[in-house]
Amino acid sequence: MIFPLCGKHLVNRKARKQSQETTKEKKEVESDKSLKDCFFIILSGMYGLLIVVLGAVIPISETFAEMETPNFFDAFYIYLFTCSGLFILYVYTFLLRRNKKSASFKFALNRTWSRTFTRSWSFTSRSDKENAQRTDSWYRRKITTDLGPHNPNGSFYLRLGAVGFGIGGMIHSGLQLGMHFQGIGGNTHCDSRIQAVKPLFHLIFTFSQLYFVFLNPKVCIHRYKTFARFGLMHMCGTNICVWFRNIVVETLHEMHHGSSLENHGNNHHSNDHHLPSGHDAKNASYNVSHTYGNMSEENITHKQIPGLSSPAVKCYWNEMMGKVVDRAAPYLYPCSIEYSLICAGIMYVLWQQVGRGPKPILKRVDRKNKDKDGLEQMRNNRMSVDCGSSSRGLFVGILLFVGAVITMVAFYVLVNKKNMTITALTLVHLSEIAIYFLGMIATLSAAWRMRGLSYHPGHASVLENVLVLISLTGVFIFCIFGIIAAIFHEESGLTNVLSIASNLMMIIQSIIQTVFIIVASEFQAVTQEAVKKKPGREFVTFLILCNLSLWGINTFETQRSEHNPIQTDFYGHMAWAILTHISVPLGIFYRFHSTVCLSNIWKNAWKDKKH
Repeated sequence: MIFPLCGKHLVNRKARKQSQETTKEKKEVESDKSLKDCFFIILSGMYGLLIVVLGAVIPISETFAEMETPNFFDAFYIYLFTCSGLFILYVYTFLLRRNKKSASFKFALNRTWSRTFTRSWSFTSRSDKENAQRTDSWYRRKITTDLGPHNPNGSFYLRLGAVGFGIGGMIHSGLQLGMHFQGIGGNTHCDSRIQAVKPLFHLIFTFSQLYFVFLNPKVCIHRYKTFARFGLMHMCGTNICVWFRNIVVETLHEMHHGSSLENHGNNHHSNDHHLPSGHDAKNASYNVSHTYGNMSEENITHKQIPGLSSPAVKCYWNEMMGKVVDRAAPYLYPCSIEYSLICAGIMYVLWQQVGRGPKPILKRVDRKNKDKDGLEQMRNNRMSVDCGSSSRGLFVGILLFVGAVITMVAFYVLVNKKNMTITALTLVHLSEIAIYFLGMIATLSAAWRMRGLSYHPGHASVLENVLVLISLTGVFIFCIFGIIAAIFHEESGLTNVLSIASNLMMIIQSIIQTVFIIVASEFQAVTQEAVKKKPGREFVTFLILCNLSLWGINTFETQRSEHNPIQTDFYGHMAWAILTHISVPLGIFYRFHSTVCLSNIWKNAWKDKKH
């Protein structure tokens, strides 16, 4: 009896030893995988940083380059768009597709191999049947979907905004493409095919990325992770490069337009019926008889303004499409900038999610599971909306929105009349002050009414909080430069006082609203009384329409030079053009994104999670 017990004991010790060795080997393999993943995460991040730096340097360097070498800079953007498009094609071809045909091909190959080299036909046939059943019934997923309630890639409203801004960006690219086709046969530098290929590639990139972002916001890639990291970081960098490029090009257009107007004012023998614009450039030298900041007229006259010989500026022909692009660009290029900002944030979060989230599993492929998958996807994409306790805020907000539209129309009518410019500026500043004041009151009232809700940190989207803080910097830049110009301007009057007041109110209202958005995104109603009464919801509804009104004002008024004569005179046309093209698109995006965040609060804060 002793020997069998000893033998059993030895077998158990041997099994435990083998188990420990296996566990140790698994840990070593996992450690090697973690080290490899860490290495490629760092490498892909450095690649993205290199692309961003190149995207910031190349547009600025292009403004100082000669016309003989434009293709060198354009090739960089074509490389960005081409690689991004190929990566999206790869994702849809190899990752998002349920690769049943590929599995069948592997099975057929294995069957041919075994029939050739296996002696036992019966064993092969039996193995074939088992493999066929296993292959036809199962597949391993290369991606997973995070179906949790808190999406790190932002809400449906953010993706819906990306669709709207993407449409504006595609219209801008399409108009540029049409302008290049209309200019065939003109300037040899402007007739370059690569000048037409670039907007075409940008349009294709915008559409394909929009399709991917809107339909796949929660994907977590688990196969070919290294390639996925580089591809996603490349797309993130591409969006930032497009952002920089649009800012530089539109700033040069504004400078070109201003210098052309100055030349037209001093050239008395020119045609009175021809209004110069960004299309009329014939050379890179411009006689600017305007005082830019503290520079005297004699020092800047006959001075070449850098960048006005760039193909992006000079290749605006005096044709119909060129005029359409020139007039539509101030309203379309912010769409491209805001679309790029949203997509860059989403791609960065997807890059962080590679290899994370739910793990891929072997999943059975049959009609029942397909139906279940479809129902599960429909259930997760279904959105229910409860509009209770919103009517008062809705109708007061509509009244405010109508007043803002009337003010914008009156501004456009009055600002073009000789003796009504001061009246137009007074009207628009007073209306802005009133909207900011009402927005502050509504924000504080909403915070006070919502103080009884439960605070659950970690429920809000990090991406949306980061985007609202980034866009807030644009509001600060615009307001602070405006306040300094109004204080130190040579001439003082009512317009200066109103400009200081409106900019101060904008800063205060933006700070209060941003704090409210970040904190209220974590609020949740936990009692039936709070779910039923929805305290503070009418004020959130009003804030949504208030920000929509300010979004319209910033889009159609703030970026115009007529809206900021004090700042234009103080800093000069060139410097103020640069400042506005950097800050105003961010300010516009802040108002839009505040609307998105407030809509999420309106939808989720008073929802009964038990049902």
